[in-house]
Amino acid sequence: MDVRNSELINRRFDQIDGKIRHLRHLLNGQSTPQDFNKGLEELQQLQDEVRSMINRDQTPLQNG
Repeated sequence: MDVRNSELINRRFDQIDGKIRHLRHLLNGQSTPQDFNKGLEELQQLQDEVRSMINRDQTPLQNG
């Protein structure tokens, strides 16, 4: 698979890694369940963005 936006996807993966580290920090700290859930939602959004970028790349361009 030749991904056109590989640099952008790599940046999103870096952001996902950062969110995972943040969630681990929240688990070990004085965070609330609401803080953790917010972090999970942000992580889910990043995952959805990456999935969408990959799907767009795999879908042939349509005329019109």
